[in-house]
Amino acid sequence: MIVIFDVAAPLAAYNLLRSAGMGTVPALLLSGVFPAAGVAIGAIRHRRLDVVGALVLAGILVGTVLGLVSHSARLLLVEGSVLTAIFAVGCLGSLRARRPLIISVALELPPGCC
Repeated sequence: MIVIFDVAAPLAAYNLLRSAGMGTVPALLLSGVFPAAGVAIGAIRHRRLDVVGALVLAGILVGTVLGLVSHSARLLLVEGSVLTAIFAVGCLGSLRARRPLIISVALELPPGCC
């Protein structure tokens, strides 16, 4: 599922949209639908939105807003860094919590993935 929704489908959609004459920014925005759909399907299937899924959706949302506001493909592609920055701030902000964010994320990952 991850390979399909997060890698193959966005790449294929982007290439098809660009070859059909669509601009870079709209093609990038539309290709982001597949990772968002993958997270939504996972949330529906498991009846809850996990921490990693919420971070992915936040990154897609921030990247979409940046792309729509700036009309810059370069800024839109930087959205992966925005996700990392949001995660870092969340981890730092949760250090005094009963369960820091990084622990929650580690518990959400499947056994043996890392």
